[in-house]
Amino acid sequence: MNDDEAAVLALHERFVLANTCEDVAWLELHTSEDVSWFNLNKANYMSRDAICQLWRELYEAKPDKNKHATITVLWRHVTVKGDVGLVTYTMSVDYDFGEMAQFHAAARSTEIWVRDVGAESGWLLSHFHCSEHESGVMGGV
Repeated sequence: MNDDEAAVLALHERFVLANTCEDVAWLELHTSEDVSWFNLNKANYMSRDAICQLWRELYEAKPDKNKHATITVLWRHVTVKGDVGLVTYTMSVDYDFGEMAQFHAAARSTEIWVRDVGAESGWLLSHFHCSEHESGVMGGV
């Protein structure tokens, strides 16, 4: 793994952790202003402000604010080509946002990180996609 791949992998790992507790402060520092986000809840969020607002609402909806979600990454691939880093992975998720939403599913995700010299980490999340996954359908894995 080269230095860029290691940097993107570290950001991915911290991003997964931020997802377990709706860490908006971290998200604000590590996403582009115009991030596109295709969420597990089947909705799209087309800016940093929009996704941060969702995370705030989800946090407030949690019945136990001290309990973090469980996200287990099952498979992952990281690649960097020039100024773009791509992370694809499968995972299991267990979220409890009380009456607002609950997710207990297998999921697949894609993160696109773009090099940004002005960013604290040198990279910003430009796109995120997460959707439910069912292996074995029509010959897929």
